Amino acid sequence: MILRHQLAVVQRRQPRRPDLNWADRALIATLLGVIPKARRHGLRLLVTPDTIVRWHRDIVRRRWAATVWEILKNAGIDPAPRRTAPTWPQFLRSQAEAILACDFFTADLLDGTQAYVLAVIEHASRRIRILGVTLHPTGTGPPSRPVT
Repeated sequence: MILRHQLAVVQRRQPRRPDLNWADRALIATLLGVIPKARRHGLRLLVTPDTIVRWHRDIVRRRWAATVWEILKNAGIDPAPRRTAPTWPQFLRSQAEAILACDFFTADLLDGTQAYVLAVIEHASRRIRILGVTLHPTGTGPPSRPVT
């Protein structure tokens, strides 16, 4: 059936490449799902297998979207209005006072040892704060000493 349908699409006398409409895509994707994977490799298709997988995902997505829309409509819930919310950069700027970035890194000291540093940056002020420095981050060594 797939080969017959592809032949019908090609015989529509279209320029250059066949133009598959939604019904063609749905039929080819559905029929290909019935054929065992071992037999698919020998088929000559108008499109790549990746394209057919994408079509199949689109069919499933449309089916679920229609189902969800029907449920919402039956429950009397209208579609969400177009939002006039701030853009992502505007949102980040408005929340900058509460946003911190944290990093844990090593610093090589002048005497050749490594110190482990926990630091945060406040996005609003761009101020870096060192929360702690230790030579033994697992706590198994001698107590930490302040690094100057």
